[in-house]
Amino acid sequence: MLRVSKVDSDDEWVWTALEVRSSDFRQREPTGRFWSAGTDDELSDRQSVLLFDAVPAALGGDLRDKGIQYLDRSGNCYLKAPGLLVAIEGRRATRAIRRTDSFSRTGGMLSPAGIAVVFCLLMDSNLVRRPLRDIADTAAVSLGSVQRVVQELVDNDYIGGSGRHRGDLRRVPELTQEWAIAYGDRLVPRLGVARAEPLHGTDLRHLGDVLRRSETCTVSGEIEAADIRSPQTLIAYTDDDGRSASRAARLRKDPRGPVLLRDRFWNENLLSLGSSAPPLLVAADLLSMTDPRLKNVGRTMIQRIMRAS
Repeated sequence: MLRVSKVDSDDEWVWTALEVRSSDFRQREPTGRFWSAGTDDELSDRQSVLLFDAVPAALGGDLRDKGIQYLDRSGNCYLKAPGLLVAIEGRRATRAIRRTDSFSRTGGMLSPAGIAVVFCLLMDSNLVRRPLRDIADTAAVSLGSVQRVVQELVDNDYIGGSGRHRGDLRRVPELTQEWAIAYGDRLVPRLGVARAEPLHGTDLRHLGDVLRRSETCTVSGEIEAADIRSPQTLIAYTDDDGRSASRAARLRKDPRGPVLLRDRFWNENLLSLGSSAPPLLVAADLLSMTDPRLKNVGRTMIQRIMRAS
């Protein structure tokens, strides 16, 4: 929340953040109304403020001429309320912001193949120094996709070195956050999700144990989150459209069932995640849910992972 006070009175103008994610700053053309501005009147009476990663001088001039309020990450802004005008221009984007903006536009990491590649690199820190063909096999994507994604990671300082002299992953907390946000938006819709239910109404926790012991899938979602006491769904990543998992746990397809069957987006024989999903995948799965309660748990888990990176 941004508050600006009048010099000669106790009045304040208040700009309140409605919903802002790091990816919202990445849009050259804002996708909606993210902020509202005005006095402490009702929210509906306030004007919209558009968020940008960076606003060039020409774009800023056009927005001001049209009376459109905006704010970018460098501090350039045009904010207007009764008795108040804040106009800042000419601040140049930092190297980090320019790099991030370029990264988002090219989209390699944020493509479905890129998301699979980055996940495998985050799961196996040694993989980044292996031949590109090994990375492609582990992420189950084409060699060309890996070449583009890895080069973009190098260009944006997520991987040290270059070519055959690639070093370790860098800026891992930031990369983790980028991956978690993109995963639900761009990869999950492509994973061939089907729903199922147990034939005999088995308790989900017991069902999770059965699936783990069967070694036919990788179990994820709220069933794997320690902070959720009464899970309502279970996610199972499989290699055969869920057939083996369905036989092992005696599942039947049901569009409203609590079991979500998804295609694995990694080569389990090479990455060896096992029957329980790693915390990063569990957190990203929770973030991809529509339930605000699950999203909050996912955010908390991501923050813990970032702090530990």
